[in-house]
Amino acid sequence: PKKAQNSESNPLWQQIESDLKRLGAEYYAGNLSKAFRHWAFREVFYDEFWDADSDVVERTAIDGSDDFKVDGYWEDEEQKVLHVVQVKAWDTDITEDDIESFLALPERVRDEERVLKARNRYTKEFVYTYKTLRNDGYSIDLVFITKSKFTPAATRRVKNFSDIRMDENIKARLFSLEDLQTIHRNNLVTRNMEKPNVSIRLLRFQEIPSSESRTLVGVVRASEIARAYDSHKDSVFMRNPRLFLGRNTKVSKGIIKTIRNEPSRFFLYNNGITATCDDYSVKRKRAGVKNFQIV
Repeated sequence: PKKAQNSESNPLWQQIESDLKRLGAEYYAGNLSKAFRHWAFREVFYDEFWDADSDVVERTAIDGSDDFKVDGYWEDEEQKVLHVVQVKAWDTDITEDDIESFLALPERVRDEERVLKARNRYTKEFVYTYKTLRNDGYSIDLVFITKSKFTPAATRRVKNFSDIRMDENIKARLFSLEDLQTIHRNNLVTRNMEKPNVSIRLLRFQEIPSSESRTLVGVVRASEIARAYDSHKDSVFMRNPRLFLGRNTKVSKGIIKTIRNEPSRFFLYNNGITATCDDYSVKRKRAGVKNFQIV
């Protein structure tokens, strides 16, 4: 296979390389391949693990013989998805043959004889988790990550695999070094954003306590939300998978029409918004919200 284009001369890669050396020295006795595995896992699943390197170490502990071609995994309890990861710190292009064994993971897990013969305790723990979560209705996300890039044939193979296994709720995704650098660049923007602390005037409100959290349900003027956005821009959407989709969508046009022509009906026509926060307090019908995140 062809050698992948060298990205090590650009400033972003130099910053990444510094992080790899730190991770290698701190967790893997200088092993940069394991450090790359750690870094790539953390960046792809940034929302969960960006500030928890020790957790990444635990999640990527599968290694050695009988690892079932798995380098790490984590279960997304909210979305009911088990993400299973293989990472290759190769400098050559990843071919269709290179990923074929990883795509056969569902069959390996169902092979009872092979599972019984496995001596790797981390593999056995993974198989138990895999089967338990599948019985609970979880879907499977097979994630192949490389320090290089993928051949066109490998990309087509993964797309075909996902199409065929759609009914089984199994899919596969590929992340090349170029993909990882884009993800890392976006993560840096998010990481460096200042957490938005806002003050919102409440027309009416009710607090709903529970054993795990507090919830504030209220009625506010749309201008209050607009003011929060004007002050903090996209930092109020750091936990939102979608930003503004444009004015020309059917929904956006309807919202604009209501605001302009029937503002009194805006409350009736729209479902409101949901936001999370680190903490809040209410005083004289004004809520002070720490790290206001519209989700």
